[in-house]
Amino acid sequence: MLQVALGHIGSFIAPQFSISDLTTPGYLIVLLCRTFFRFGELSAYLFVILSGHFIVANCIERIKSRVDFKLINYARRRANRVFFVSALCVCLTFIFDLIGFGISGNTYPYDHPAIINYSISPDSIREFIGNLLFLQPLFVDPMGTNGPLWTIGYIVQFYIVFGVMQLTKRERLVHVSASIIFLIMFQFSEEWALLFFAWYVPGAIRGAQNRLLLTILSIVAIVTLAILEPSRANWLIVAAYGTYLFLFLCISNFYTPKGVGRNLNFVSNLTLPLYLIHVPAFLLTYALAIHTIPNASVYLAFFVGITGIVMASLAALKASERIKI
Repeated sequence: MLQVALGHIGSFIAPQFSISDLTTPGYLIVLLCRTFFRFGELSAYLFVILSGHFIVANCIERIKSRVDFKLINYARRRANRVFFVSALCVCLTFIFDLIGFGISGNTYPYDHPAIINYSISPDSIREFIGNLLFLQPLFVDPMGTNGPLWTIGYIVQFYIVFGVMQLTKRERLVHVSASIIFLIMFQFSEEWALLFFAWYVPGAIRGAQNRLLLTILSIVAIVTLAILEPSRANWLIVAAYGTYLFLFLCISNFYTPKGVGRNLNFVSNLTLPLYLIHVPAFLLTYALAIHTIPNASVYLAFFVGITGIVMASLAALKASERIKI
């Protein structure tokens, strides 16, 4: 999350940064972000893959144990964990962008190349509704300035597909369904299909007796697909998949602290709203500091922006906890 958030912050503070230009406002902050937080894209793909780490393996284990699967219970758990906080972050994005563009127009910091052409319009309503339904990025763009919303769109889509797959109530049929879905979606969106592969396969083979062989085969398969259909996104997915395998299949063989699953769930609940709202919250509060505080430095505005992220994410988290079903 820090890789993504601080990478974005450094980019928005100084879009045209040069390490040799010591006069760049906020030079030290931007240098720190650009030097140590350069793997934001890779981390975003890894974030999606990690969302399947526990859910796929746990659900398949329940199928093996003949535990009765109820779609309504599965949907309730996913809604309480992801849907409500994500929907609130989409709503906050719309509000923050409306205020931010009203204050700054297309001036700094809203003059970044990634968002300079964005404006509040009828298309914004379409994006807003599409993001509330988690249709991004397949059918609509991520909402406004909040580019990271593409990840939660994929995650929820994978949750829905995986829930339907479990209705077969047989492990082999679940795997066959996953293969069919992969082959179909690969014709429409290679990124979706490869990311679904990386999201699903590790959990599916986690309890297998020949896990090492299946892991090697999965690496060969995903690399081969990336070679056949080369693109920056596909190779980033391969890199994120390799990073995931190293972290959870290599390191975990030597060090498996007690309660790691519980701790990761706690961290996930804490960081999800931070991840989902950090761009619009930072832009708005940073812009307010720059435009309203006389002679405000970039360092002061940066502190205000970080405070804005924390406050907005805590508000989204607390509100989502109150509307759980």
